[in-house]
Amino acid sequence: KQVEVSSRLANGDRAHSALASSIARAKDARMPKKTLEAAIARGDASTAGAGGDVSALTYEGTLPGGVGVIVETLTDNKNRTASEVRAAFKKYGGALGAQNSVSWGFSRLASISAGPAEGALDEAAHEALFEAALEAGADDVS
Repeated sequence: KQVEVSSRLANGDRAHSALASSIARAKDARMPKKTLEAAIARGDASTAGAGGDVSALTYEGTLPGGVGVIVETLTDNKNRTASEVRAAFKKYGGALGAQNSVSWGFSRLASISAGPAEGALDEAAHEALFEAALEAGADDVS
């Protein structure tokens, strides 16, 4: 489903970072090529036709003790997914919240790793990478 959603976002363009990342993860998980190609074709807007429309949805809520939870889902049936997420919150004493009721307290962060295929970065390259990360607004550089 992730490949299909990424393909829809990228309009089938394999150079798009989201689709390329999804393809790499699928290959790492040893997804068969035929299945991978079918998922890309289903998500591509130019070839989209019949079949399920997979959507990415985000739900927010709180659990006992005021713990905020963000649930990211991929679904072909929004009503069923909303019902199941609501039931899961209720089962554990929580409550489903409105949009942005919890997300204001979270930040989406990324991790970037860089280095040559063999060996470690030399001192000059490490310093240049460190400077670039700081200029881009990195909070933690190690």
